[in-house]
Amino acid sequence: MQRSNFKLVPIFSHSIVVDKPLIFPLYSHEGILLANKGSKLEDTQSLNLLKHGKIYTLESELMKSLESLRVGSFELDSDKNKPYRFPHVLERIVKLEKTFIDLLKTDAEDFKHEFLMIVNNLESIVNDNHNGAVAKIFLHTNRYPALEYIFTFGILICVMVNHLNWKQKEKNRIILASLSHIVSIFSQTNTQAEHFKQFDEKYNISAINKESVNFLRKRGIQDKKSLSYISNLDFPDKIDQQNKNDELTFAFSLFNFISQFSSLVTGFNHPQWYYPTHAYKMLEKYCKNRYRNYFLTTLVSLIGRYPAGSIVKLQNGEVAIVIHQTNDLNHPMVKILLSNKGFSSRQMPERQTNDGNHQITSIMFSTQIIDKIDFSRLWRN
Repeated sequence: MQRSNFKLVPIFSHSIVVDKPLIFPLYSHEGILLANKGSKLEDTQSLNLLKHGKIYTLESELMKSLESLRVGSFELDSDKNKPYRFPHVLERIVKLEKTFIDLLKTDAEDFKHEFLMIVNNLESIVNDNHNGAVAKIFLHTNRYPALEYIFTFGILICVMVNHLNWKQKEKNRIILASLSHIVSIFSQTNTQAEHFKQFDEKYNISAINKESVNFLRKRGIQDKKSLSYISNLDFPDKIDQQNKNDELTFAFSLFNFISQFSSLVTGFNHPQWYYPTHAYKMLEKYCKNRYRNYFLTTLVSLIGRYPAGSIVKLQNGEVAIVIHQTNDLNHPMVKILLSNKGFSSRQMPERQTNDGNHQITSIMFSTQIIDKIDFSRLWRN
């Protein structure tokens, strides 16, 4: 059997789907080739066999797959092509944000039950319309970075764990942790909350996490795994060293990675927020997470290089909003907002961005054009 002399990195059976081409070659812990890149596992028995052992791939193949997502295409799940019912999704998430804030400012006896309802509702929204939930993030409709960060974190965790087919109990734990790890900020007074509008605020996240764990415990949330995600958010390397359980290390690393990405794209604890394309590059360069390359590859495959809700400028000078992904992650479908002369588009036609005249040249801050758009017309089919 063929052995590999190159550096191997662990992956998990979550990323392998029966009857779909493998995007990496698979190796055993000993470096023995189990399956070639592009081959298919044609029965569940093969997949189950792999689940019982640790699976590895070449680090170089992970990097190649990430690069191919930037310049090539990727097969999309049917979920991405659901109708873009943005208004319905936006309204549901905005209501959930309000419920979240109101709950944290009370000492309700049924706090645990109400908070778990928020967790379940957010997952339901993402399941109903993954595309619309992602658009909520990149439209930047919430100008409170801390609140926007929390719901971005929660939405993207939902997107990732749904793709990875986690068990429901484990999904609930990590979604709860993503929504609650800085709850101690929001439990303060309205006067103090006003400064959350500023992007130049810097927080001691480790201290806030500890306060949040205490806040949750006092209100009946005692699940050790959920609280452990919060306590160890900034220390995935410590978890890596202390645990021989690769699945546990993977989960904590995922939590840390999505937190970093969410912080960058919302501006929470940063002087500004970054375009997703810039955030991808920053994480690729600076993130020390053990599974960084795998998470980057998966995240780009799920939300695209230009996620739904992104405001983009086209080659011909038109300004558009991304409405959903296509089979080529570099060329999503867009709807025209402004003509190349800067006038609001009456018809708001849809455009494919894979031809020269309509290719995306840059992303824009939504605040630059928000006053020029009639959103009531944007959502008409």
